Amino acid sequence: MTVEPTLEELQGHACACIDQVVSASQRFPRVDQSLVPPPPECSTKTLGPCTMVLSDEIVVDAKSRVRAAIATHMAAPLRLLKEFEPFVGLMDGSEEAKVQKVLEERGQMDSTQAGITALEEVALRLKRLALEIREAVPDLNNYPMFSVKCLEATESLAKKADALHTLIMEEVASDNRTHMAAIGKEYQEMVNQLVTEPSDSAELKSLQEYTRKALERLGGLLGEYTNQVYTRTNFLLDQGFRVSRDDLQLFHTTYNWPHNVKTYLARSAELQRSRKQDLEMVVEGQQEQLLRETAALGKKIDKIAEAGSLVPGDVHNCVRRIVAVQEALDRAEAEADSILEQETLLGMPLTDNLTPLSDLRDSLDPMARLWTTAKDYLDSHHTWLESPLRNIDSEAAERQADDLMRTAQRSEKELAKRRTRIIGQVQVSDSPAYCGAQYVLIDSGFRFLARPHTPAL
Repeated sequence: MTVEPTLEELQGHACACIDQVVSASQRFPRVDQSLVPPPPECSTKTLGPCTMVLSDEIVVDAKSRVRAAIATHMAAPLRLLKEFEPFVGLMDGSEEAKVQKVLEERGQMDSTQAGITALEEVALRLKRLALEIREAVPDLNNYPMFSVKCLEATESLAKKADALHTLIMEEVASDNRTHMAAIGKEYQEMVNQLVTEPSDSAELKSLQEYTRKALERLGGLLGEYTNQVYTRTNFLLDQGFRVSRDDLQLFHTTYNWPHNVKTYLARSAELQRSRKQDLEMVVEGQQEQLLRETAALGKKIDKIAEAGSLVPGDVHNCVRRIVAVQEALDRAEAEADSILEQETLLGMPLTDNLTPLSDLRDSLDPMARLWTTAKDYLDSHHTWLESPLRNIDSEAAERQADDLMRTAQRSEKELAKRRTRIIGQVQVSDSPAYCGAQYVLIDSGFRFLARPHTPAL
């Protein structure tokens, strides 16, 4: 900081004035140039032309004395510069660098309160600095020869301090604005989820879980408001920051969110209760329908157990009926699993639907194997009778016949335990009728039989 104009400039201007006087003296009017002649009684001599030049000793001495006088009178004004030394940080940018550093470090501190405390120290120092600047030097300083106006300099420095103070306030207000907007967004997403009507038991369970988590999160959001937003707001008010109208509306909205969420929680609880009743009624209806289907499948299995005809058409029809019952059992078991899952999600008493269905499947499986074996035997028997002997693999036919017989015997034993021996007995009793053909097929004289033979043979 300097005083304008400087000492050198003032001395230069003063010496320039002396130079102009000396130069102009050579053109001063003389008496002998007057139109009126001097009176006769005047015995004074007339003036000659001025011969003074800038290098004359009198001129040089005059300039030296003027410079010395100006330097003497400028000593007091120059002492004013010392009054501005405490504020040199505002002039060289070091104070602004300190403010920027504190602003950058505020987000790395342990808590919002710690960051606000550091900013508060800087803000108070800047406020004191601006006040000291305005009080340190009077706006106008009068001296014997000069008057120094300091208003522009002090106001410039004070405005720099105020600008840095305002920068801190705006950064804190921006943090607050961003944080409140994020809180409001989370509240809005929360209430939207709370009043979403669930379509099934899984969504209802998810909504119940979300409600419990939302209650825990509400405490966290309230803590953020009281520990962070309120701390920043209190800091801004203490520093005299003027909040914008939009920020005031945001404050109002954020403050009212907890009360509004309570209303949405009540609505969500009523929605969940009503939807739970509806879903329980649906599950009860599914349960009744499954019981009817289970009873109908039991009757179908009983009718299959009564079947005993080995007529190829009847055998194939029985197998188709068994396949249809098996598919119906698969669907019933899937429905039972779905009902059990919904009962678990809804917190209803669990119903054991799988045990009756498992009993039905245990009853059906031996009959399914037996009738499938009968169908395979009839198909093979038809092939053995219709195909030329030379095209029949005797060893494979023997293995197949043995496998079918063992399967039929195992099925008969299983059915005997369940009082369904009729099919097994019929199957086994009819088997000797085909044993002759089996023995012929596996006889070692197969090659002989392949040759031309008599009708009797």
